[in-house]
Amino acid sequence: MAKPRGWTPGPEGLRSVQPYLHLREADKMIPFLEAAFGAEAMGVHKSPEGIVHHATIRIGNATLEIDEAHGEFQPMPCHLHIYVPDTDAVYAQALRAGASSIDAPRNAPYSDRAAGVKDAWGNSWFMATYLGQ
Repeated sequence: MAKPRGWTPGPEGLRSVQPYLHLREADKMIPFLEAAFGAEAMGVHKSPEGIVHHATIRIGNATLEIDEAHGEFQPMPCHLHIYVPDTDAVYAQALRAGASSIDAPRNAPYSDRAAGVKDAWGNSWFMATYLGQ
C-alpha cells in the first residue's frame, strides 16, 4: 500500500486515529478507566487548579485523549469498542468501577463474546473477546 502524500506520523506508540473525549470532571475519568479497563495514563497535563487540559490514556494497544470540556468543545457522549482478553472479567470490573450495564456478556453471532457498559459521562463501551471462526 502506498504511503499517503504529506503523511506525518504521530509520536511513537500512538495510532493515526484516536478518540478525543471532552468531559465534565475529566480528572475523574482517568481513575475510572484505570479501574474499569486497566488503562494507563501516559501523560496528564493539568492547570494549577487541577483541570485536565490534555491526557493521553492507553487501553491495551490503543490510546484515547481526554480533556475538560470548554468553549466550543462541549461534552459529546460517544460509542467505543474495545477488544479485551476476557469479556466477562472486564465487564464485571467496569461495573465495579461505577459503569452501568447496557448488555450483559453473551456470545454474538459474529464470533465475539460481547458486552456493553455506560460510564458516568454517558459514553458507551462495548467490549469483546474474539472467539474465532
